[in-house]
Amino acid sequence: MYNSHSPDRHFYDESRMVSLKAELSKIGCDVLSDSYGEVDPDASPRKSLAELRRAVKQLNARAQDLIAEGKSMEAQPLVAAIETAGSVAAKWQKQIDNEALTEKMTAQAYAEGRLPPNPDSPNYVPPGYSRSDYEQPGAQAQQSRQTLKLLSAKDPFPVRGEDPGFTVGQLMGAMANGGGNRAVRNALSEGVSSNGGVAVPSVLMGRIVDAMRSRAVVSAAGAQVMELPSDMNTVVKVEKLPTASWRAEAEAVKESDPTFSGIEFKPKSLACIVRVSNELLADAIDGFEDALMRALGESLGLEIDRACLFGTGQNNQPSGLINEMHISQYDFPGDGAALTSWDDVINLMYLMRMQNSWGENMAMISSPLVWKQVAMFKSQEGQPLRRPTELEGIPLLTSTIVPQNFTHGASDNATVLFAGDFRSMILGFRQNMQMRVLNELYASTLETAFLVNLRFDVGFLHPEEFGVIRGIIPADSAVKSTRK
Repeated sequence: MYNSHSPDRHFYDESRMVSLKAELSKIGCDVLSDSYGEVDPDASPRKSLAELRRAVKQLNARAQDLIAEGKSMEAQPLVAAIETAGSVAAKWQKQIDNEALTEKMTAQAYAEGRLPPNPDSPNYVPPGYSRSDYEQPGAQAQQSRQTLKLLSAKDPFPVRGEDPGFTVGQLMGAMANGGGNRAVRNALSEGVSSNGGVAVPSVLMGRIVDAMRSRAVVSAAGAQVMELPSDMNTVVKVEKLPTASWRAEAEAVKESDPTFSGIEFKPKSLACIVRVSNELLADAIDGFEDALMRALGESLGLEIDRACLFGTGQNNQPSGLINEMHISQYDFPGDGAALTSWDDVINLMYLMRMQNSWGENMAMISSPLVWKQVAMFKSQEGQPLRRPTELEGIPLLTSTIVPQNFTHGASDNATVLFAGDFRSMILGFRQNMQMRVLNELYASTLETAFLVNLRFDVGFLHPEEFGVIRGIIPADSAVKSTRK
């Protein structure tokens, strides 16, 4: 799918096209008809596309060999050619899809005895649509029902109303022991739900959510945030863009229908228990609020990370990134292996580029042992190995929630590496956080427990903007890499 960061900008860079044609001619591939990346009109588009993709594999293999031999400079023209070829292949694929759709709709129109529509008519409606579709398209209809605003990773969570005049710690102290200032007492008297929980004021919930986001690795990677106004929320996204085409006066416009779909957010309940000593609650020691917010942020942030990346979609969990069908996947063969160079990451990168999905705001997430392994890459001369130019500047983020016990072949200690534009990951929070006091649960240890509950779901605007490497065996665990 096309996106704003697509390498489509190279279509009209004549020098890149000339370079691509030169590299293709070296391996006997002559599928480009001109310097604009068009399919030869006398050739089969599908056959040309298949031939181009085979050629890209050959170019990639040559580039990998040169890089392995330490000839990175010699590999650069091949890398540029592969990138341009990926853009051309994506363009051809869209043309093929659009032409097939046009043929289908035209055949349907003739089969039904309808005349070709006049695009110059003020009431023009393409075949397969009704006037109502144009009076209120899907995206507009969705917008009219509810407004769902996306917030970047740096934007604070939206709050309503004024500061309540107390902190989270003061609210918890009053819930456990009574007392507190008038604002706290009013909140406790007005915010009790039928299940005994206390509604957390919007401002305080915003502080807790922001504390959680500051600890969540997916937020550091760029995941966006959205407040969910209801228990069922749908965000409209474009699956396929229409294709513009040139036409003569009074000539019918080639049909190229956009495809819309919806991302459903059904918030699931996420809860954690915070234990606090009764003495600490009563004495209000300095620093309690900061320690409390850190504890809440780390606990909730870790579980949010786990759900966003590895959620099963079952047992009341969200469905995480690893279960998305449309992400690019690069699997180590056999029983997996350790990362020894950047080659495997480069392979994943070009799998994603073939989908036009390697943008300018990429990040990678993996386990600490994987990044330790990467940090120890050495050249043939024993010098630390720099990242390839294509990967410079990409944040390498670590999280202990990335498991190191995946099964891969006969190995049971494999792990994964995610890459992607995490702005396509949407964290949805329902604005109704609650707290409950569990007075008796830890009474024997003179502690009071608080149950904090929020509702959350995750969605992906463009799953194809993500990729994963499976079957990485961290060097520190290689001795356990196979079952006995």
